[in-house]
Amino acid sequence: MKKNCLRIVMCLAIIFGLCGCGNSNSSESQNNTSKPTNKPEVKKYDNKDYDGSYYFDITGDNGSYTFVAKGYLVIDNGDCKTENQFNSSQGSAYKRDYIGTCKFENEKLNIKFKDGSYGYSCNVENKDLNCEISNIYGITGNTTENNTIFKYKYNLEEWEDYKQYFSLYMPEDLRWNISSVELIEKYGTEKIDSAPNFSKDLSWTHPLYTSPYKSSYVDEYTYLLSNDKLVAYFVEFEEDYSNPYSLYKDVKDVLVKKYGNPSSEKFNWTDNTYKDDESKWNDAMRYNHLDIMTIWNFDGYKLILKWKYKDAMNVEYVLNGNEGKI
Repeated sequence: MKKNCLRIVMCLAIIFGLCGCGNSNSSESQNNTSKPTNKPEVKKYDNKDYDGSYYFDITGDNGSYTFVAKGYLVIDNGDCKTENQFNSSQGSAYKRDYIGTCKFENEKLNIKFKDGSYGYSCNVENKDLNCEISNIYGITGNTTENNTIFKYKYNLEEWEDYKQYFSLYMPEDLRWNISSVELIEKYGTEKIDSAPNFSKDLSWTHPLYTSPYKSSYVDEYTYLLSNDKLVAYFVEFEEDYSNPYSLYKDVKDVLVKKYGNPSSEKFNWTDNTYKDDESKWNDAMRYNHLDIMTIWNFDGYKLILKWKYKDAMNVEYVLNGNEGKI
């Protein structure tokens, strides 16, 4: 009898234990299935992800003539505007800036300018914006725009530095050997004239619209053409500036920061009176004891800094093979 009771108790214990284990496992299984699975984190786009300056050179066509808009789209935490923009059409040029918002929404960077008619919807490709017109117009107005690209150039700090000295640099979109017709229509220049004091096959023109960030003591900007092909771009300084050597050092420092150290720098002394005292080199230049030639060599062209008081104080970008003509 005792043995039978013992067997009954052991069976109950085993059954109870099995049931208990079964319930525990079932509960854990239910708990595991109720836990959320690990899903890829959805990236939240902060508007500041797109802060910076984007260069654009957009050509539109209305069937009768072309219309060009060039400048920079500057985005700052969702607000945006165009800066240093000018438009050219049929040989005329004028300034027009746009203000609005540039926000990432629905997998697109959407540009909406405040007048409501102008805007773009853009795919972000690397850091560039490849855009289609999303409202009635793009910024070339009532014209057809294809493959509108806003090309990333500078972060906001770099942009502030760049535009401070913008006028000393070669234009972003400058192409050598274009004809006078393209130069006038696309770049918005004056009519082409013969270039006095240069080779007889040279002609020149000046832009109708220049940067609002024009550097101090810049006198004018000049395009030079040889046999009706663009071969040089000059930034000319006031030739009688009272401290010519100090200005030379300032301009050279800006160009070094942008383009690196020059390939050569030649000091031509016609009188050595002040040669060993750099504090007197402003006087030396004003007395025509000193002139300087500094050269940067690039692929296809040269940057030449010519500095001779009351003669030529220029930043010159010159297509290779044309140095002797100018």
